[in-house]
Amino acid sequence: MTHDDSHPRPPDATDASATDRVRALCEGRLSSADADRVRAEIAADPELRAFAEAFDAVHASTGGDAFPAAPAAFRAPRGTVRRFPRWIAAAALLVAAGGAWAFLGSSRGPSDVVAPVLASLGAGGDVPAAAQADAHLLASAETVRDGKLVWMTDMRRAEALSSASGKPMLVFLQHPTCPWCKELKEGPWSDAGVIAAASEFVPVMLSVLDEVPERFHGVFPDKWPYVGVIAPDGTTVAEFPGVRPTESMKTEIDSAVHVVETRSGRAPSWSEVRGAATALLAGRTAEAAGRLGEAWLRYDESARFAASPTRGDASHARSVLQGRLRDALSSAAKTAETDAPSAAAGLRAEADRFAGSPPEPELRAVADALERRGAFPVLLEKPRR
Repeated sequence: MTHDDSHPRPPDATDASATDRVRALCEGRLSSADADRVRAEIAADPELRAFAEAFDAVHASTGGDAFPAAPAAFRAPRGTVRRFPRWIAAAALLVAAGGAWAFLGSSRGPSDVVAPVLASLGAGGDVPAAAQADAHLLASAETVRDGKLVWMTDMRRAEALSSASGKPMLVFLQHPTCPWCKELKEGPWSDAGVIAAASEFVPVMLSVLDEVPERFHGVFPDKWPYVGVIAPDGTTVAEFPGVRPTESMKTEIDSAVHVVETRSGRAPSWSEVRGAATALLAGRTAEAAGRLGEAWLRYDESARFAASPTRGDASHARSVLQGRLRDALSSAAKTAETDAPSAAAGLRAEADRFAGSPPEPELRAVADALERRGAFPVLLEKPRR
């Protein structure tokens, strides 16, 4: 029986080791080093390469889902019959036994890579505007220390913190030698319950001996000592001046909190504010040092505080990193048209910069696929069904 030279000759059917190696590679049972050796063997042997490529043809013919009981021939569309050499039929049997074709390294053309983060980058679009919150001011905000209220004495700085944090100010206007003021300091302002209620405000203690904002001119004597709550937008929410018992002061503060939350919603806790601001600052430091993976994680951490005043800044910073990834992928795709190894090397270098973050393994997977196939892969958010 003569051999049909129109088709490549298969490996010697008596050489079981060749098909065994093919099967092992298909089933993913080889180590990385062994798999590379088998791929090199395929590349060097035209007959073995043709045999391997037959897997692709058979898999495409059957849709990868069903395999014929008698694989000597396969039906093509419109009722025509495609006849395959016996060695392709043998390949079909191996595909049926081993599953989908796994020779990414033995054939050319783009493959699929499941990369949810990279695939979701899309074409970009508008980068969310930065809120430009004072992260340093927010990260260092402190309202209670050693069981005592920490009063701010600079009204402008207190207004800035109130505006940035969304927290109202609790303002106490006093005179250092005023006996009523002293009574408030030693009474309500030293009570644990009042301190707990006041701790979620921006506590501000002003002295009439210093420059007093114009809005407080005229509070003496009818509203003395002055105590009031001012919303972040500068609106006076409540005033409860004069000397009053501790329980009454706590009630007034709680009532003011209710009014503010009814008007503007609940502000984030100081713990959330400080946590989000600290994470944002850590992200900026890491980004400036080129540690983009660490920066990605810190920006994510900051953005998770939904009501945080720094959330807009964190989202903006993360979008900038996403733009960098888009540029890296676009550049690699263009470079791959003429120099796939260089494109893969560029992606691996970018993966090093994003070490420890979700994009890193995806960048490496894209680089591996690109190098194996010699073409930029198709990025998928989830596996094909």
